[in-house]
Amino acid sequence: MTEQKQGASPLPASLRRYSLWLVLCLLLSWVVTSMPFPYRFAVLPLGVACGILVTLALVATMGVPRVAMLRVLLSMGGVFSIMLSVAGVAWIVFAQESAEFDRCLRSALTYQGEIQCEQEYRDALEENYGVKLP
Repeated sequence: MTEQKQGASPLPASLRRYSLWLVLCLLLSWVVTSMPFPYRFAVLPLGVACGILVTLALVATMGVPRVAMLRVLLSMGGVFSIMLSVAGVAWIVFAQESAEFDRCLRSALTYQGEIQCEQEYRDALEENYGVKLP
């Protein structure tokens, strides 16, 4: 019976490092999405950074045996980073309306006030950009 070396990981150090940085970047992105404007604009560069880390981690998996599930999870992280980048672009394009909506929600005291804020946001998007939200 062969004993496995304690503390030795079958994954390359670069893959572990990129995966760790990717998880930290995704967690930071998640926290930033709940922050008020203008801090929320940080989602765009974080989404791009997550995409770069996903690419580096996927490249680091080449030639490493038995990492199919890790590749699936990294691909899911890539999809999430694309979604973050799209959200960041949308927040930049609709910055004024989104910031006003955020201010309105913070000052709404009742559920009816939140509904009113959402209706004003929808009206502003439709009036200024012709975008009709479902």
